[in-house]
Amino acid sequence: MLSTFSGITVMGTGAKWLAVLEERGVKPRQTHDLSTLRAVLSTGSPLAEHSFRYVYNDIKEDVLLGSISGGTDIISCFMGSNPSLPVYEGEIQSRNLGMAVEAWREDGKPVFNESGELVCVKPFPSMPTHFWNDDGGIKYTKAYFAKLVRKGIADIILVIGISFLLDRNTV
Repeated sequence: MLSTFSGITVMGTGAKWLAVLEERGVKPRQTHDLSTLRAVLSTGSPLAEHSFRYVYNDIKEDVLLGSISGGTDIISCFMGSNPSLPVYEGEIQSRNLGMAVEAWREDGKPVFNESGELVCVKPFPSMPTHFWNDDGGIKYTKAYFAKLVRKGIADIILVIGISFLLDRNTV
C-alpha cells in the first residue's frame, strides 16, 4: 500500500474496491505499516455497512472513514466526512461546507429520513457553468436541471442522479 512507502495520511478509494478487498479476505493491517494513515475516503457508490466494519476491523481501527458524494464534473463533494462528528455504518456524515443540498421526492418537495434525489439548491464556486460544444446549453440543462423543478428556483437547482437512503435503519 502507498501508505507504507510514502507515508500518506488520506487515502481515496472506491466503495466497490473496498468490497472486493473484503471478499478476497485482504487484511492490510496485518501486512502493512498504516501508522500514518488518518482517513479513508470512499466514493463511487454508497459504502455498504459491512464495508464500514471491514475498514475498521481489517484496515485500521482508528481511521476516519468517510463515505463521500461529489464528482469530477463539479470538482467538489456535496457530502462527506467530518472529523467533529461520529461515524455511523451506512451513512454519510454531513453536508460539506458551502453545499446547500437536500433530498427531494419526485414532486420536488424535500424529504427527511427517507430516500430521495440529491438536489443542490444554491450555486457553489466550482459549479459547472456549461459543457464544451453545447451551444445554447441544451445538454447542460438536460444533465443538471431537467429532472426536478420547484417553481421559482429552477435556475439554481442542480440535480445529481444519485439516490441516498438517509435513515440508517433502512440502509
